[in-house]
Order: sequence, then structure tokens, then C-alpha cells
Amino acid sequence: ASSGLWRRLLVDILRKLIRNLNRWSRKLIRNLDWQSVLMASEAEDRFDGLLLRLAEEHTEGGIKELLHTFFGFLRRKTDFYTGVNRGEAEKVVLEAFRKNEALALKAKREKEREKERKEREKEEKKRKEKAASIRTTTDAQPGIMEVTDEEAAEIEREKSEKSAPPTSPPDGPSATPATPSSTQENATDAKENKSSKVKDDSEEEEDEDAKGKLKPNSGNGGDLPNYTWTQVTPKKKLENIFNMANF
Repeated sequence: ASSGLWRRLLVDILRKLIRNLNRWSRKLIRNLDWQSVLMASEAEDRFDGLLLRLAEEHTEGGIKELLHTFFGFLRRKTDFYTGVNRGEAEKVVLEAFRKNEALALKAKREKEREKERKEREKEEKKRKEKAASIRTTTDAQPGIMEVTDEEAAEIEREKSEKSAPPTSPPDGPSATPATPSSTQENATDAKENKSSKVKDDSEEEEDEDAKGKLKPNSGNGGDLPNYTWTQVTPKKKLENIFNMANF
């Protein structure tokens, strides 16, 4: 029984040790990866001057001519194409290409995100400055205050009611008691309106009756082409006017 207990304890200790070793190994690998990246970056920076001078010698053909020169160097001075298995050289070239392509695309995305972030910060700054300017102007003007949407709607409703035309009172007697002076004035106005209406009606009737008839002259008579006549109550006077053209 005691031997079985010791065996289980030993197994547990070994399991914990293995787990710790795995954890330490993963941490070590991560640190090594970072160190390799830093070393690669330092190595790239170290050869930048040499590569730039080499690129300046290929201004006419550009990057294509530069690559031809580099792969030609590998062909002439190394066993890059013949010293490894068939297809291994191409695999190495593609691996290097894809690795650097991924790094370039990542750097581009980070640059674009940084640009967008700066633009958002710039727009946010403009918006805050504009809001502060409006707030300052509003505070400087007397009688102006901020209101909520409900208060604004109530103010608009009251303005609409005030600007609406007054409704005509219903037919019938007014509920407002009339004073004696106003009653007398209304009666006088009504009498004058009535007499004016009667006069207008009589004039219209006279105009209707006078249609097609001779208009009387100042002597209550008539003026004709050859003579004029007047009448005086109760006598009538007739004067002949001879047309000299008939003689």
C-alpha cells in the first residue's frame, strides 16, 4: 500500500514537472522569436546603405534589373540552384517573398489606421471647438437659453396659436353688453347706411328708366337739333330754332 502511494506521488510530481517544462519552453521560444526579429531588423538596417548603392546602379531597369543581378550573382558565385534538392531554391525564394509581403501589408494597414485615427481626432477637435464657440456666443446673448425638445415643441405651438387669424364670432346677439353711446352710434350708422342704400337704389332705378330717353336740360325741357324747349309750371314756353342751313 505504501509503495502504491509513493508511486502516485512520483507520477504527480513528474506531470507537474512536464507541464512546467512545456510552459518554460514556450516562453523561451517566444523570447527567441522576438530576438530573431530584432536581430533581423538590425541586420536589414546594417545592409541598407550597400543595397541602396546597388539600387542606384539600376536606375534604368529598376527593380526587375536589380533582381536579375542578384539572382545572377547566386547563379555565378554560389550553388543556390544546384546544391539543394530540386524545387528547394524556388521554395526559399517564395518563402522570403511572402514573409516580406506580409510585413509590408501589415505596415501599410497600420499606417492607414494611424492616418484614420488622426483624422478622427482632428474632426473631433473641430467639433468640440465649434460647440464651444456656439456655447460662448449663446451665453453672451441675453435672453437666450438652452431648452429641451419638449420645451421647444411647446414654444412652437404657442407661437402658432398667436400667429393664427382670429375666428369670426357666431351669428346672433353678442355676449358683450353694449353701452348707450355705442348703441346710439350703431343706430346712426345703420340709419345712414340705410338712407345711402335707398339713394343708391333710387339712382339705379332712375338710370334704368332714363335709358333710351332724352336727358332734360336746365329748363326742365329738351335740346333737339332744330329747336330747344323749356317748361315752367304751370306754363310751357316753346322757342323755335331755325337751322340756317335750311334757308
